[in-house]
Amino acid sequence: LKAIVKYARETFPKSLANDPAPLSSRGWAQVLYKTDKYLDNPILVGDDVVTLVPVKNHSLITREIELTRTNNYLEYEVQVKAYERASDLLRDFPLDARKRANVLAVQNATGENRRALANIGDTCLKTPENCVKEFLAYKKTAKTYDFRDLSMELCLVPANIAGSSWKFSDETAHVFGVIRFGANGKIENYNSGNEKTWRVEGCILRIYNGSGVASTVFDSMQDANKLVGNFFQKSGRKHILDRLK
Repeated sequence: LKAIVKYARETFPKSLANDPAPLSSRGWAQVLYKTDKYLDNPILVGDDVVTLVPVKNHSLITREIELTRTNNYLEYEVQVKAYERASDLLRDFPLDARKRANVLAVQNATGENRRALANIGDTCLKTPENCVKEFLAYKKTAKTYDFRDLSMELCLVPANIAGSSWKFSDETAHVFGVIRFGANGKIENYNSGNEKTWRVEGCILRIYNGSGVASTVFDSMQDANKLVGNFFQKSGRKHILDRLK
């Protein structure tokens, strides 16, 4: 056990410091060990007194703690990848102000989550009896974000449209009026035979006429608040939707 502790505290950090490609070395390492049931005296790890096995003749590392350690590590990997993706987008891609703000929010959220999970990982190794409690607390307070903000391809879902109002115009800047997309799939606040119902499928918004035929298919998204589509009732004509705040 002393050899394990020495490796984790001394040898492994030194090997990372000598890595010729240090940026490739991310995350932490865990040493897996298995023993028979036995009694052990407390040992000193830094300034902490750690008892690996209590006097009750059973392992302190229960199956629940092992599973929590694994879940914590997997969640940490998810947050690191999302953080790095957000950082890459901010550094390497030309983003409009709204997209940049959304990606920055993801970077901040995943950064906080990553730090919290690293602290939990430290707890799970040093005081495993607190591991499960801290991980459950994290799940309740973790910062949330939308994974779609990390994609350069925008994808609509019904929740993006239902209950929202949009300025409805064409490519000549002629404004037809304001359309509200009712949660029941009906077009509200606008009266026209060409625009009666709506549906989002495969990331694309379609507006249907009174006969149930798609009259406009919005297959071009400049951002989540501006949609451009082909109006099939008149060849070559474009319809444009701008989200209203």
